[in-house]
Amino acid sequence: MLEAMGELMGYPYCVLQGYKEAKKTESSSSQTKSNAEIDIEAGLVRKGATHGGIAPYGPVTTKEGKSTIVAVQSQREWISFCNGVLLDPQIISHPLYDTNMKRVANRTSLTSYIHNIISKLTFQELEKRLIRFIFQFLFLFFPVSKSSSQK
Repeated sequence: MLEAMGELMGYPYCVLQGYKEAKKTESSSSQTKSNAEIDIEAGLVRKGATHGGIAPYGPVTTKEGKSTIVAVQSQREWISFCNGVLLDPQIISHPLYDTNMKRVANRTSLTSYIHNIISKLTFQELEKRLIRFIFQFLFLFFPVSKSSSQK
């Protein structure tokens, strides 16, 4: 049971420690702060259906308002997603998005770019592209609020 809990909580713990270390480095010249203060200032906010360490990962909405969650979890999937779903092979090597770390760091602009393309597609067009490229996705049969999908 303890091993299972360690597996389950290991990733969130590491993310939290990373935020704390980044914030400590940022504020090393200022006064010493408690962990609670660092946590609050680190920007650990709920992000809905997105993933803290993977981008793109989260809900997108088609032209007619139907939603799906897409998840790009590797460089191979990123290449497939850009070529087959976005139909934009040039973004694969874009300096802001060529690695997952860069995509996570630039999540806002990447999400905006992806939403701009997918919002022009019908549900059927998006489904065909996702299935053709054997891409991981989940169709949602309930509305996703704009606030959770746009953050």
